[in-house]
Order: sequence, then C-alpha cells, then structure tokens
Amino acid sequence: MATITEPARALPITGRYDVAGVPDGHDAQLVAGIARTRSLNGVLHVARDDLRMTRMVEALKFVAPDLEVLAFPAWDCLPYDRSSPHRDILAARIETLSALAAAGASGRPLPIVVTTVGALLQKVPGAGAFSQAGLDLAKGKTLSQEDLTAY
Repeated sequence: MATITEPARALPITGRYDVAGVPDGHDAQLVAGIARTRSLNGVLHVARDDLRMTRMVEALKFVAPDLEVLAFPAWDCLPYDRSSPHRDILAARIETLSALAAAGASGRPLPIVVTTVGALLQKVPGAGAFSQAGLDLAKGKTLSQEDLTAY
C-alpha cells in the first residue's frame, strides 16, 4: 500500500494507493494520471457513496475524455426484498461487467471503474457469464441461421 504524495508518474506500476486530503476536482486528475501510467492494468476507484461516485465519473469524463470510465453502482434494494433493482442500475452493472470481460478477453486496456463500498460487497457473476453472453449484430453484417440458433 502506498500513499500518493508525488505525481502519478513516479508511482510504482502496480499496487494499491490510499488517497486522502486531495481537493475536489484534483482527485479526478490524479486518478486519470494513474490510469494513463498503468494503461493495461486498469484502475478501480472506490467512492464513499453514490453521490461521490457520480461526481467522480463526471469529473473523469471531463478531465480525461480519452479514457474509458465506467460506473458500477450498488443495488438499490436489499438481497431478500420483494422489489427488484432499478433497471438503470441493473443496466449500468451489466454494462460494466460486460466491458471488463470484453477488455480482458481482447487484451485491450482495462477502463477506469468507479464504484462504491456497497457495490464491492455485493456478489457478481464470474467473467465467463458475460464473455459468451452477447451476440454481435450490425447493420449489413451477415448472420447465419445456425449461428443464431446456436446463440
């Protein structure tokens, strides 16, 4: 574990960094700097709550529009509630997990993932659940009936 007291480029390539006392706005620049120096490793930023997670995602998209930033929110219901999670939260979680599985399978750089403590405590399916779960469709692309049936 390292404490960030110097520019991101001087930090070791791997490891965990505890950041404290960084002014709002500068924290996004710091996370973007870490992500740029560790392009293939990806960065996980854990925010205290949903509001701070949302603010960090917006700030990262502003200061680093060239980097892929994904939000991974926590469920908005308890595990044994009679209500289901909101569809926007469900979509954001699936989008993030799918993007991570695709990046891992293709060898492209991992994105910056911004999440909360609550979201980290919730179980998720393994990467295999998302790597083969999609079907690529595009206008003008030919898809055989056998491939569609197999899917």
